[in-house]
Amino acid sequence: MKPTALLFSIPLFCACEMGLQTNGPLFDSGLLDDDLEPSSEPSDSNTDTDVTDTNDTNVDTNDTNDSDTNTEPDLAGLITGASPLYGTTAGGDTVSINGGPFTSDATVTFGGVPGVVLSNNGSMIRVNTPAASIDGPVEVRVDMDDGYGIAPDNFIYFSDAIGKTATIGVVSKAEYVGTYWNNGTTPPPEANIWTAFTNPLDVHYWELTTPSLNTCARNGIDANGDGQFDDVNGDGVVNSGDYYQYSGNLTVFDIGASSITFDGSSSINMTRASNDPSTIQYYMYETIGGLDVSLMPDNAFYDLSVTDGSLAGLTVAQFARASRQVIPSSPNLNTSSLSYISSSQSFSWGTSGADWIEIRMYQLDATNTYLASDVICNVDDTGSFTFQNIHQQWTPGNPVYIQFSRAYESNVTMPYNDGISRVVGMYTILGAGFMN
Repeated sequence: MKPTALLFSIPLFCACEMGLQTNGPLFDSGLLDDDLEPSSEPSDSNTDTDVTDTNDTNVDTNDTNDSDTNTEPDLAGLITGASPLYGTTAGGDTVSINGGPFTSDATVTFGGVPGVVLSNNGSMIRVNTPAASIDGPVEVRVDMDDGYGIAPDNFIYFSDAIGKTATIGVVSKAEYVGTYWNNGTTPPPEANIWTAFTNPLDVHYWELTTPSLNTCARNGIDANGDGQFDDVNGDGVVNSGDYYQYSGNLTVFDIGASSITFDGSSSINMTRASNDPSTIQYYMYETIGGLDVSLMPDNAFYDLSVTDGSLAGLTVAQFARASRQVIPSSPNLNTSSLSYISSSQSFSWGTSGADWIEIRMYQLDATNTYLASDVICNVDDTGSFTFQNIHQQWTPGNPVYIQFSRAYESNVTMPYNDGISRVVGMYTILGAGFMN
């Protein structure tokens, strides 16, 4: 029996189809996911994780928090614009306010709280933002002896996220090896990118699938294809006893942009994975339908650009980075016929300075359609690891599919909340063998 490549049309490199669910496993690069939830507020990490609360995803431009009780006249058009219009609740972000003429006595407030004016040349004021007790939009106002002006757009405070994750996602490239696939032809490589903006939480991507490095964990399986995970241990409930479930509460939020851009060797446009704000995919930006692999050279860096929404004007250099190929030397997957793979297979490879190596082994049912067993291990890049035999099912003589991925995690500070971009570059080798 030759393995089929049809399994990989189940999007191993897509965040949209198997779904980042609110109560089930995270599925990307073959990962099942339980723990990503949408939040309808820009940075409310504690109180708004209800997926059905979708009626408040836009910035309220009427929330000025600064009712005018002064008698100075409103100088319409005094402020023509301000940039950037976002920053951390810790304060200290520098904002440039354009317009004028600004007199030398001009002061600036954010939601009624004074900022520190750094310079004023009459047509531009540079000011440091004050700290804020809560996140959200506030009015930007310039006061002078002869009147005041209000910026056409609010400044948005984001919760301080120093040392915590601000974005996640995967820049993924997959390469099939071996000529034992259907018709003896190795399938073509695949590539995909997705990313999402998260409320502050100190979490790494590998924690969504294993409790620690150098350990393995089961993924949820759907043996009958009904769209629900199975009660593998037979205790009458489907929960973390049947598959690993991340214990944290990682939420994503809506930045209000219709699309974002990754700029590398060329410009890659990424749109929402869904138009339905009640689904998790709405909060994620993805290269729908996959990506031309030529646009993802090894180790390529990508700059982020956001042109609309609450982070309009945001650019982040080297926001994400692609990975590169590492092929295991044992077991040998690049063959013309299938090798035998054990349930506790030992893997060997040349070390590459990766942040970690992800190894996944899984089997399908008799129709080669649904998962019958699925285990992921996240391990240090030491050159060797023995797979842990914790499979739900292991049928000797049937094909076993293997994903061997080199992972690189970005570590770039995001200017709107001082959090960290932890988008992961993954280069995955896809192979197969016979279970023994």
